[in-house]
Amino acid sequence: MTCGRGLRPPLAVLNEHSLPAEGTLPDEDTALELMKSLADVLLAARDVRSDIALVSPVSIVSHPVTPPRRTLGELAMSHGGRARDQWLTVQRALSRAPFQSIHGHAPVQGDEEYRCQGEAAIGLGFAHARGQLAVSFRGDRWDRPEIPLVRHWVEEAGSDVIEGQEDVTVRHAMTAGHVKEHAQGIRESSLPDSFSGDDLWADRATLYPYLAFLPAVEGHLAAISVAGAGLTQVHDKLRLLDDACGQWPTSAAVPDWQSLVTREHEQRRHVCMFEDLDRTRRCFDWHARYTPDPGRIHFRLTSRSEAKRAVVAYIGRKLDA
Repeated sequence: MTCGRGLRPPLAVLNEHSLPAEGTLPDEDTALELMKSLADVLLAARDVRSDIALVSPVSIVSHPVTPPRRTLGELAMSHGGRARDQWLTVQRALSRAPFQSIHGHAPVQGDEEYRCQGEAAIGLGFAHARGQLAVSFRGDRWDRPEIPLVRHWVEEAGSDVIEGQEDVTVRHAMTAGHVKEHAQGIRESSLPDSFSGDDLWADRATLYPYLAFLPAVEGHLAAISVAGAGLTQVHDKLRLLDDACGQWPTSAAVPDWQSLVTREHEQRRHVCMFEDLDRTRRCFDWHARYTPDPGRIHFRLTSRSEAKRAVVAYIGRKLDA
């Protein structure tokens, strides 16, 4: 990920309650299955965002998972082979972490707490507050794509202290199937709540893997960001174009568009000529629309021999004839 000014690190946040409790440590076979389940989730998440990192409220490296207080690393090294590979998957995700512990880094303040079924839930709460993916070791309790939480907080209102709470849900994965359900959210997990055109440009390769962009589009996105109107619409339209291109059947002449996409009238195609990535001048007459301005996203469809499915040349107000 190329960091823009506001991009945040994409994270998989461990639910600490899914770790075996020291008083009820499982046997080695069960512990190995726990490690496999987490490795499978991390591999699936990395297929969506290769830069995703694993963070945890507790040390996965030192936490005992099977008698006599053996850690995942010790267990994996003693078994070797596939178990060692799975442990290396976990270690690599941990090595990408922007901080060693999530304590002190969450936007959850001292007067705010998340609870899951009555228990304080640090990892799940951190994931919700940061808009990230929560992950769990295998367990019947955690076999669901969303986990309900209760957020509690205290705030001062003049001389009064007000206590509040709300029910929320956090994106969660215990299986690769759960990850698939959250693919779009994981892809967008780098974006802050209020993102800029610079952020979209910086993370374009992950946000829109089936689109390519001419260099000038960086300035187009920055201009829309400064104008303050239409940027969310632009992102939504680019995402829909990317989805359509990603699902483009090989037997179809064009993708199955998921929003209104048309070609420019023949008499206006001369205004759609741009110098392409290979410096050849081409017509980018396909376009999608966005609001509130009469905005256009102009692109061309690539040939089947090219790596990308669509190349975006222009984002802005309707081109003048």
